[in-house]
Amino acid sequence: MNVRFSAAVLFAAAVSLVGTSVHAQGTLTASQATAGAKVYAQSCQQCHGAKLEGGAGPTLTGSAFTQKYPTPSSLYNFVHKNMPLGAPGSLSTTQYQQVTAYLLKQNGKLGK
Repeated sequence: MNVRFSAAVLFAAAVSLVGTSVHAQGTLTASQATAGAKVYAQSCQQCHGAKLEGGAGPTLTGSAFTQKYPTPSSLYNFVHKNMPLGAPGSLSTTQYQQVTAYLLKQNGKLGK
């Protein structure tokens, strides 16, 4: 494999990773969290409970949750790649941002 081809492949892979990683890097807002409550109710509540208390899925509040996802980016990436269960990636980027903002707000982490 020639060096030029290798560099092009690496560049394409890097661009691909950047494009699929965090869309939540910017500042998430209270209005996104408000919209995220609706997304949560439609797509998450059946497994995680109306108050994020858990059920079929784990609880989405508390120190164990916030330690597992210490940054908005880590939370967004997990939710985007894995949720909803059985249909990961089925929400729009906007909806994933909104539900991430909602979860952060419910955990007192929005805007910090």
